[in-house]
Amino acid sequence: MRMLTWRQMELVDRVRWLRYILPPLLSLVVIYYQLGLTQALEMRYGHTLHYVVEILFYSLTGPVASWLMLIWVERKLREQQALEAQIQAAEREKAAVLAEDRARIARDLHDGVAQTLYFVALKTDVLRQQLANNETAVTELRDMGQKVRQVIRDVRRTIFALRPLDWPPGGFIPALRQFIGGFTEQTGWQTAVTLDESIPLPPRLEPVIFRLVQESLNNIAKHAEASQVWITLARENGRIHLTIRDDGKGFTPPAANGSGLGMHQMADRVTAVGGQFHLESQPGQGTTITAEIPVGG
Repeated sequence: MRMLTWRQMELVDRVRWLRYILPPLLSLVVIYYQLGLTQALEMRYGHTLHYVVEILFYSLTGPVASWLMLIWVERKLREQQALEAQIQAAEREKAAVLAEDRARIARDLHDGVAQTLYFVALKTDVLRQQLANNETAVTELRDMGQKVRQVIRDVRRTIFALRPLDWPPGGFIPALRQFIGGFTEQTGWQTAVTLDESIPLPPRLEPVIFRLVQESLNNIAKHAEASQVWITLARENGRIHLTIRDDGKGFTPPAANGSGLGMHQMADRVTAVGGQFHLESQPGQGTTITAEIPVGG
């Protein structure tokens, strides 16, 4: 149990404990060794004063030097911790600003663009009824109304995707499942979702996994023309396995694994936490995205 507790301690705390333990222990070892050596020399030569001074010198110099060195190491580690804390605080502030901007854009789209498009769609219906005797105009207005309604669906999907997802501690998997369900309602897909809610997922990996799912679903909605999507999240051999597959039109990936800015961003997120990102796709065969992330990475 003590060894486990020691392993769980942060490095700076270990150094602090060593600063209290190592120098006295080193002093005892040096004194014990020097006393034996002094007794042997005294028995042979009969001189003791010189060796007593030597004992004091070695028993103090080494421990004091090690104590000062550990103080220096502890100070450097604490400086590094403070710097990392500042960086994390800056990242949190940046994420909060981005989330606020996304929410504002979503509100603007809903209150402005979406409402205007809906008004245009209604107008096309009214004009089509008024011009019932003009077959050409009716056809054009019908096509226009269909296009406008398609744009409205795209805007609503974008609004939904822009809304920041917030979840309480330990509530990530249910929140992710709810997000996927809401996205599916916007697109009309049939989805098979397998999320292992018993996974002890580290909090630092939750935003990474959410962004992977969010970006993947956005790409499928924009480009794949899919009707079915399969999403699986599981843990095996100390690694998180995330798989997102669709039955869309697929494409031919370039030599580099990943295509487009979104794919590169997903690959970068996975690589940043020590994981591996894979993309498989063929024309007419759909697309499969797989991320393997070490839990302790």
